[in-house]
Amino acid sequence: MSRIVIIASLSLSLINFRESLIDELVSGGHEVIAIAPKDNDIDTVRQKLLEKGVHLEVYPLSSTSLSILKNYPSYCALRLILKKNKPNIVIVYTAKPIICASLALKKFTQKKYFKC
Repeated sequence: MSRIVIIASLSLSLINFRESLIDELVSGGHEVIAIAPKDNDIDTVRQKLLEKGVHLEVYPLSSTSLSILKNYPSYCALRLILKKNKPNIVIVYTAKPIICASLALKKFTQKKYFKC
């Protein structure tokens, strides 16, 4: 089926708020790749996602800064991760990841891109 990437701004939100979506996608035969920033819960989330068959990629995210320079590494990391994984569908939520992913995806031709 499709390769689907879900981009989060907090790793635990992948389990707390997107777990049912991830379960549905995996049970539908899709390959799901989650992308989240490294935080205190990343190892727990990685283990739970691996049990579901979901690979977790990590990217840097400055959660408090509005500086373009401090957010540039997020853009670069997302761009490299997306280029490597070549998703058919990208699902991203919360403001900062939406902005960084939107800019990173400008270089790619995506079939579907969802901003929540």
